[in-house]
Amino acid sequence: MVRRAHAQEIPAPEMAENVVPEPVVAKLNGFVEEEVDLAEVAFEKDSEPMAVVDDTAPIEEEVVNWLEEYIKLSAEDPNAPTRDHIHALKNKYGSIYFIRMNKTMFYLYRPVNGEEYAEIFKLMLQNTKDEDVRTQERFLNELLVYKCVVYPKISPTNKGRLPAGIIPSLSHLIHVVSMFADPQTLSMSVFEL
Repeated sequence: MVRRAHAQEIPAPEMAENVVPEPVVAKLNGFVEEEVDLAEVAFEKDSEPMAVVDDTAPIEEEVVNWLEEYIKLSAEDPNAPTRDHIHALKNKYGSIYFIRMNKTMFYLYRPVNGEEYAEIFKLMLQNTKDEDVRTQERFLNELLVYKCVVYPKISPTNKGRLPAGIIPSLSHLIHVVSMFADPQTLSMSVFEL
């Protein structure tokens, strides 16, 4: 049986009532939240084919404390967000998700909200209006990943060094946690009354 990594939401911190969390402003243990200015991202024409993700493999369910799993994995990275950073990011964005891609590669990401998605879609259309649909989709994936991957940050300057399937895979995960319906899951969830 194949064990597949599942994106798991990291549990929210327990907070006392009427306590307003402070935003992440300080650099603690090397982590600083970075933002990519999407308006500055230039479209680069590329002939790379889109990666295809196989969602048909059997899944072995396993109960895991994903925050503890993340803490163990991130211990080797002095710039990785700490448990306190994770809680501050959850307070800022509502949810933070963790995906382990292999033994050493992991990502933290968040959902995209409606306003952000409208901005991303508008930028995609402005920059790719004369391009084919696949090229537009690739650029949309890139913009979404630049915006919503919290750590390690992916940007136009480092995307070329990543494995080819990382950006489309992370974009798919961001769509799923942002409540975009996965057709296969949706078809199993719709019932006629």
